Amino acid sequence: MPNRVTRRARALMLASLACATAPCVTGVAAAADDARFIDIGRQLAQVQAQLQRLAQENRSLREHQQQIERQLAQLTGAAAALPAPADSSALPAPSTPATLSASPLAPGLRLWGYGEMYYTDPTRDGNKAQADLARAVFGLGYSFDERTEFNSEYEVEHAVASASDAGEFEVEQFYVDRRLNEAVSARGGLFLMPFGLLNEYHEPTRFYGVQRNFVETLIIPSTWREGASTCTATPARDLAGTSG
Repeated sequence: MPNRVTRRARALMLASLACATAPCVTGVAAAADDARFIDIGRQLAQVQAQLQRLAQENRSLREHQQQIERQLAQLTGAAAALPAPADSSALPAPSTPATLSASPLAPGLRLWGYGEMYYTDPTRDGNKAQADLARAVFGLGYSFDERTEFNSEYEVEHAVASASDAGEFEVEQFYVDRRLNEAVSARGGLFLMPFGLLNEYHEPTRFYGVQRNFVETLIIPSTWREGASTCTATPARDLAGTSG
């Protein structure tokens, strides 16, 4: 009988201890959950702050890019839009060096040029060594609008032009291009004839050797220019025809 009472008392004590311990465990678990929620909220706040900083940097970069594009548009005379018109290939390519530069003096104004200088030093007669500025070419162009442009070239040969010298000054080209539609354009004025390999594109970087070859200087008198008018059709990207 006493053993039963003792066991019953122990069971009651264990039950009491379990009941007393349960709220403590629940409180510890709740505190841990609160700490995790606080940490997650802190991390979310940090992420939001980083996103705001990135958005501000993105806006600053976009504004800087737009400012550069506006400055480039002013320099090239394309204030309306920077991309070139899709049909700009319909105009015949001017026979000038590829390095064209926009002038800040006036929108649409273009200046370019090139030159050729030779130095000869014969191995058997050093007294005949000489340097010659064979030609200096200056180009002037102007774009009136997206469809109309003017191009011209002026050349000085052998650094001097007078009645008693071998040099000369000449207006090599002076013409206007007009794009009639996306595939047809017209040209009128003084310009190079489309004959031979070098007549239209005769800059020093376009041929091998120091001077132009015999065929392109004597048989085909490069540079050969005439006053004329032509019409150029470009029905396909790699196909074009000129008549005039």
